[in-house]
Amino acid sequence: MNKKMITFVSIALAILIPGIATASIVMDSVITTTVSTTTTPIYIAPGPGYDLAHSQGFITMSSAAYSSTSSNITLELNEVPGTGNVTLYNAMEIVNDSSATNTTSFVFNSIPSGITIYYNATSENTKLVPSMSNPAVPNGGTVITDGTSYSIAKGVTSVYLTIEISGTAATGTHNMLFYYEI
Repeated sequence: MNKKMITFVSIALAILIPGIATASIVMDSVITTTVSTTTTPIYIAPGPGYDLAHSQGFITMSSAAYSSTSSNITLELNEVPGTGNVTLYNAMEIVNDSSATNTTSFVFNSIPSGITIYYNATSENTKLVPSMSNPAVPNGGTVITDGTSYSIAKGVTSVYLTIEISGTAATGTHNMLFYYEI
């Protein structure tokens, strides 16, 4: 072989050997994934005062609210004519079916104007009481502020929601969001 050919073969081998010497290993493994529906550990349901408030025509919840597997419910609130208010005691409740080993928290966003929601961890007598100027705050009740996180202590299985509807509440369809964290 002549010198030019040896040089050519040497250069060609120098270029090709790194490509030949490197090997890539690709491992192929199947990962089986199963997605299924489970019950929601925290959900909104009709409270002990719902039946009375519903019979008076102030509140209606879709049948989805009776199921812990539903993530979207429809809540219809009817305002009081004029400028009066009506307070629906314990009309809804947050059911906490989580393992109760941790403190959980919840947040309401986009509460319509003219609607005030109170929460407490103890049930009161079911009553429908109009208020004249200031609503009667439920015993131990706390006003839920839009976008603020509230805690549910370990072991508490129900948080009762009292709704005050103002006669000047914004009418129309509104989307109120409920979030929870375990």
